[in-house]
Order: sequence, then C-alpha cells, then structure tokens
Amino acid sequence: MLPTAGQRIQPQQPVGLHDFPANLFIRGIDRSVADRLKTAARARGVTLGDFIAGLFRLHEAVRERADSGDEALAQLLKQFGLESVRV
Repeated sequence: MLPTAGQRIQPQQPVGLHDFPANLFIRGIDRSVADRLKTAARARGVTLGDFIAGLFRLHEAVRERADSGDEALAQLLKQFGLESVRV
C-alpha cells in the first residue's frame, strides 16, 4: 500500500550497513575456476554469491570437525591451505 501525501514511512526493522548484500570482486582467479563456479551455481538455480556463501559454510563445518579432532579432515584442509589459523 502506498503512503498518502505527507505520511511518513516507518521501516519494519532498522536498516544498517550490513543489511544489504556486499559486492566482492575477486582478482586473479583462474578463468576455468571462475567458469566452473558460475556453471555450478547456474545448475543449482542459485546466484554465484549464494553458491560461494554455501561453500564457505561447508568449509566452516568441515573446519569445525577438524578442530574437534577429525585428523583426516584436518590434513585435507592443511593440504589446501585452509586449516584453522588464529588472527
């Protein structure tokens, strides 16, 4: 429903800096990897951003298991330079 003249619009929830999707520009990614990521996202009917977010959540879950003692997963993460680090 559109507001009438002079009526203020009240947001349902506060709008903050992180309420909008972020843009991520990745430089130096191998063209074939970029193409495979796009193809995989399209095949699943999701955006590239949604697909990459899913891969990140998968990485977090695997890293959690590795940090909890799964040595095979810990070694696999280390092989790809994705082991847990402290910052």
